[in-house]
Amino acid sequence: MHLLQRTRQQTAGYILVTGPDGKTQEEYDLVRCCHCQAQFRILPGSGMVRGWCTMCGQTTCGRQPCQPCRPFERTIAAQEQRQRLFQALGL
Repeated sequence: MHLLQRTRQQTAGYILVTGPDGKTQEEYDLVRCCHCQAQFRILPGSGMVRGWCTMCGQTTCGRQPCQPCRPFERTIAAQEQRQRLFQALGL
């Protein structure tokens, strides 16, 4: 395993990729986006732009919806509040 395929951040898990011959294996750490909970692997030199939320102090996936700081717990709370409103209105 290449030294740069692993990360110093707290990982969300790991993935083990087995080649079509069933013998070659590659192992990667998975990191979770603090805003959308998407999991992705760190590939240094891949050109993928990832983000760092200065308010959360954690890694983001770098996608456009994750640019403003909106932690996942706040998103869930907003969805629950919207559901309670719909129930109160009888929708």
